[in-house]
This record gives sequence, structure tokens and C-alpha cells, in this order.
Amino acid sequence: MLTHILIIVFTSLLSSGLTLCGAWFLFDRFAKERIWPEVDAKAEVIGEQIRQRVNEGVREGVNDSFSDLQQRMTKTATSGGLDLLEEGLNQWFRSGRSKD
Repeated sequence: MLTHILIIVFTSLLSSGLTLCGAWFLFDRFAKERIWPEVDAKAEVIGEQIRQRVNEGVREGVNDSFSDLQQRMTKTATSGGLDLLEEGLNQWFRSGRSKD
């Protein structure tokens, strides 16, 4: 009984191993030469799409940072002038008390 089970297990392992070796041999000899050019072409297309998306993202980021910088500079420039005007008006109408 035990010998029958061992023979069945050995036969199934041998069959599976030979099937995998045969499949690898066929892939290595015939299919690999046909598949790699297609894989390389698809990888090139995907790489170009990634490059385009990265370039667009960088452009958007730079443009957003410059528009944000312009808004901050405008706010800073106008608030600086308004602070000076307020300081001057405070000196005239509040007997010289400063903003502090």
C-alpha cells in the first residue's frame, strides 16, 4: 500500500517536473524571440507616456508656484504700504501712539 502511494507521488512529481522543463525549453527556444520585441515596444510606449505626464506635472507645479508667488508678493507689497499709511495716520490722530 505504501509503495503504491510512493509510486503515485513520484510519478506525479516526475510528470510535473518534465512538463515544466518542456514548457521552459519551448519558451526559451521559440516564444522568447517573438515576445521580447513586443514587450520592448510596449515598454517604450509606456515610458513615453510616463515622461509626458511627468513633464506636464512639473510644468503645472512651476506655473502654480509662480502664480502663488505673484499673489504673495502683491499681498506683501500692498500690506506694507497700508501699514505705513496706518502708522502715519495713527501718529496724526492718536497723539503719536504707535501700532505696537
